[in-house]
Amino acid sequence: MNKVLSISIFLCLYFSVGFADSESEKPAKTASPIIGVPEEEIVSEGQLALKSGNIPYKAVAGTYHFKDDQGVVKARFFYIAYTRSDSEDKRTRPIAFCFNGGPGAASVWMHMGLLGPKRVVFKKDNSNVPPFQFINNEYSLLDATDLVFIDPISTGYSRAAQGEDSKHFNNVDEDIKSIAEFVRLYTTRNSRWESPKFLFGESYGTMRAVELASYLYNKLDLATNGAALISSVLNFATIDILDQGNDLPFSLFLPAYTAIAGFHHKLSPGQQADVQGTVRNAEAYAMNEYPLLLLRGDTLSPEQRRETALKLSLLTGLSPEFIERVDLRIKPYNFMQELLRSEGKVIGRFDARVTGRQLSNISEYVGYDPSMDNVISAFTSSFNEYVRNDLKWIKDDDYRVLADLHPWGYGKKAVNRYFNAVPTLRELMLRVPAFSVFVASGYYDLATPSFGSLYTFNNLNLGEPAGKRLTMKYYPSGHMMYTDHESLVSLSDDLHTYIEATLKKE
Repeated sequence: MNKVLSISIFLCLYFSVGFADSESEKPAKTASPIIGVPEEEIVSEGQLALKSGNIPYKAVAGTYHFKDDQGVVKARFFYIAYTRSDSEDKRTRPIAFCFNGGPGAASVWMHMGLLGPKRVVFKKDNSNVPPFQFINNEYSLLDATDLVFIDPISTGYSRAAQGEDSKHFNNVDEDIKSIAEFVRLYTTRNSRWESPKFLFGESYGTMRAVELASYLYNKLDLATNGAALISSVLNFATIDILDQGNDLPFSLFLPAYTAIAGFHHKLSPGQQADVQGTVRNAEAYAMNEYPLLLLRGDTLSPEQRRETALKLSLLTGLSPEFIERVDLRIKPYNFMQELLRSEGKVIGRFDARVTGRQLSNISEYVGYDPSMDNVISAFTSSFNEYVRNDLKWIKDDDYRVLADLHPWGYGKKAVNRYFNAVPTLRELMLRVPAFSVFVASGYYDLATPSFGSLYTFNNLNLGEPAGKRLTMKYYPSGHMMYTDHESLVSLSDDLHTYIEATLKKE
């Protein structure tokens, strides 16, 4: 599969199909064990210099088998775990289980972008060709918590067993069930039942983290202390711009359009003079007049449509004519193509500050994401060098940084409705008095907009004191905010504070 198609599937399709009217999954093929492929474990030692001091650690690259109730191997999980070697009592030291999203993304993104002992260095000139570089990560969370990075089935080095249909795992229910079993197995084998436990998820992985925390608590009696949600999407109604009957996302994307237009100096002089103030105006408009105008639809008079288009033009930098042509509803991919059209450029989806050359000046579709192009090869190259040369995991398998897992099933929770993990999170936070949540959002993210995240958590209906266990932070960056050095430093500090505060409350 070519990279453009893979990236398009990665979020355009997956995040837009959290709604189904029936279950269409095929049954798995007859089970058969992985013959001659035992679980493996490669151990190495390392030392990491952090501002809190030197951290000696043990690194384990390994595999766990996922078995059914009859003990038949159904799949093989690949993971990388880092545990602090000088911990006085590992049983009570915090541990974080980490994964990315997609679904279809391996855990390398947060592993070598934010949390682990090594991090990828991104080129300032935005070139996306070798040589690439990774260095010691002075912003790692290894001083605060042990780290376990999990590749869901069919991503990274994780695979379905011989004779098994890998599509069996391409749905919410089996994804959660299998990862929960991995967490239980790791916890048991490494005597970590007494350890404070956190779940770190990014993008689709934020929904996974919430559903996983609930499954662990309700099905396995394994309680977790909190979840860190990076670029959160819990309610798919907030991002599905393909459903003509759902106008909610157009309001929730609007403040991001304003911030991005301001970054690229595409607002009118009066609006550009105070970008932050203009963003606040966009937020107010998105919460008040704009959704009411969309609600009126064809009953708007020509004058009202023109007035609305002019207002949106002031907030987005797009022409009123274009805004009227798209029926006052600006889709992210339209915005990516249109904002810099006169310059022959497009902007990124994961990080809208990044620009690339326009593939077509007549299309309303971008065709690729320049912000993804800027980082995916660096992550892939760095991980393959690191896992083989540093961790000594010497295999010829393809490490699937982004796997094509389409179609993805959303189970009973999405029959005749959008998938929504908000009720799951609300119940968990009300039933588990110590469970806390950290939410990180980037202002220039056109995949999971920060205002959409704010809307979601403003409607948790927790009340007090549960609401005090929710921390929300914002960064001047995109979807993977850690690819921006300034935001990486801030996010690392905020996560350290979150873990420390959560443990103190207990």
